Amino acid sequence: MNTENRQPSTADVIDLGQYRAARGGRSEAPASTDLIKAAERGDAEAQAILGACYQTGEHVPQSDTEAVKWWRKAAEQGHAFSQCSLGISYMKGSGGVPEDPAAAAEWWRKASEQGSSTAQALLGFLYMDGNGVAKDRRQAYILLSLALAARDRLPAKVYYEALKARKHCLEKLDAEEIKAAQEEAGHRWRDQLKRRDRP
Repeated sequence: MNTENRQPSTADVIDLGQYRAARGGRSEAPASTDLIKAAERGDAEAQAILGACYQTGEHVPQSDTEAVKWWRKAAEQGHAFSQCSLGISYMKGSGGVPEDPAAAAEWWRKASEQGSSTAQALLGFLYMDGNGVAKDRRQAYILLSLALAARDRLPAKVYYEALKARKHCLEKLDAEEIKAAQEEAGHRWRDQLKRRDRP
């Protein structure tokens, strides 16, 4: 399977309206000076939103380079959405960063550890193909299972690709490997839920 065919565009993964609506509403006005000032002060959430605005061209002139700049600032503060978005930029070589599957994998790993289902799926695809990471179908199965468990938070295109990829993993693993992978995925999922439920 070719990883490149499964990689969604940033627009496939980011629905800015949905992202912002979940965080208090959506303005049709240009990006507010309050948002820009908050981003400049180092507010990771504001940086993530501003990066998404630049990526889509919503309320600001479209600029992948500006999107990457703001996502990097937020990602370096541990913002999972921005880590995932920055990984997509590295996978595609957009926004002034080189195409670098290993760098994409590292950002997706960070977002995955925080429970980003999209990052888990994208990282799982890389492990399936050995693109930017060592090929490891067991790890791919675990990550894809985690992503699919949170299907309501996974973009439809990524969800269906993850289903196909996980099925492919099952065909390549023996019964013992499948059992171990399922147990580990279950443990990770429970840990993820505990972290999510903390105040």
